[in-house]
Amino acid sequence: MRNEDEYFATSDFYLAAFCIAAGLALHHIDRANPRRVSFVFWDSKGRKGLVEEFLLGRATIEPKALISAIKEAKQLLHQDTV
Repeated sequence: MRNEDEYFATSDFYLAAFCIAAGLALHHIDRANPRRVSFVFWDSKGRKGLVEEFLLGRATIEPKALISAIKEAKQLLHQDTV
């Protein structure tokens, strides 16, 4: 059984889309707070560096992959389960 330390959660939509585009595996979307959802990913060794690069504005990713990930994240938000 996994523990909470093995997950990474963010309510930042574009960070979540970036994580999807970067290949992080989405575990689920937490809808416990009706005002704000969180995207919950399986954590990985490189995740901290990816997030840091994103937040510092130094991340690079293939534009089509990011657009596709944004569309996927929007679809997931509108689904009943994930």
